[in-house]
Amino acid sequence: MFPMKFDHKVLETLPVPDTERIQEVLQILRTITMGRVIPYFRKKKGTDPSVIARVVEHLFIKRLEDAENHIHTVSLLSREDKTWIIHIHERIFDYLAFVIPSDPESRLGGHTGEEKKVLAFTEFLLRHEIEHMLYPKRSEREVIRSDVKHAEEILNKYLKRWLITVEGAVHPG
Repeated sequence: MFPMKFDHKVLETLPVPDTERIQEVLQILRTITMGRVIPYFRKKKGTDPSVIARVVEHLFIKRLEDAENHIHTVSLLSREDKTWIIHIHERIFDYLAFVIPSDPESRLGGHTGEEKKVLAFTEFLLRHEIEHMLYPKRSEREVIRSDVKHAEEILNKYLKRWLITVEGAVHPG
């Protein structure tokens, strides 16, 4: 479970995506998982490649239906035999479908600010859930600590880039 709750009322006016759009979003989520999240665990965490392969082979992502608005968490993780399923709440999923372009990599001019935030949030959510899959004996608290460390690494990376840019502007050439 991604340790975040949300208010259903805030997202209740979003349009429900059609079947085709749901499939597009699921493909985008798989692409983010394979292109960004899994390489993170392979390179930064040194996760055993055989464990990664087993998880990837049996990983599914689904839109979690909640017609009665009883579920307040962003996502849930379940396991049946060897299969892992990341269930993303329908309101969050619909927001992703609304904001993320059909092909996030096709933009020549880059992404809007909102798209960047949603893509970063999505990657963070997927990274959290996949860490649970790769390290099932870790507690929620341990995974949250890992999330915080990951967020600090990202912040430091961008802060370093910003400082280099500022230094270049203050002392050109």
